[in-house]
Amino acid sequence: MNAAQAIRKNPIRKSRNYSRRQTKRAIINTISYMLLITGAIISLIPFIWMISTSLKGRAEVFIYPPNFIPETLRWENYASVFSTFPFFSYMRNTATVAVSVTIIQLVVSATAAYAFARLDFKGRNALFFLFLGTLMVPSQVTLIPSYIMMTDRFLALKGTLWALILPSGLGGVAFGTFMLRQFMLGIPKELEEAALIDGASPIVSFFKIILPLSKPA
Repeated sequence: MNAAQAIRKNPIRKSRNYSRRQTKRAIINTISYMLLITGAIISLIPFIWMISTSLKGRAEVFIYPPNFIPETLRWENYASVFSTFPFFSYMRNTATVAVSVTIIQLVVSATAAYAFARLDFKGRNALFFLFLGTLMVPSQVTLIPSYIMMTDRFLALKGTLWALILPSGLGGVAFGTFMLRQFMLGIPKELEEAALIDGASPIVSFFKIILPLSKPA
């Protein structure tokens, strides 16, 4: 084979290799899309079943084998939700608990993280690891003690929203404190030192410097 023949065959070989790569890539993409579509459909099945069940009668809900499509669409089920149950009261209670728990966790986690990251006091690291160790305590362990604390023997908050807000708000601050502390350790101390030279107190430094810089965390 002379040089001219090699030059003529080389582009053909490159074209074939490119075509094979394109075919292989198309097959892989097709299989990937099929798997993603299948996974999306499987993920939607519980939501479709929930909507289907909401439009059934009580007897039809428990029949076996179950019907995916209701025999009779009972749209009045949605109206009975608002007439039978205090739906908006439940929603208001949920929103109150969620917002209150979020605020408590933000305040406690941010201040505790600042103390562990910036303030120098005796036993700081030991106290932090002890605080972090509460993450290993299952919620089932603290369930009964939390209930007893809310009864009339202690705080007398049983039957109020505070019985939900306080255990949830104060019981889940360890992880948030850990995340914020690790982030605050990466903030240069020179920023605080400059603020202290200008006369700012640690509280002002926390609110004006550390807290705004910790928003990404």
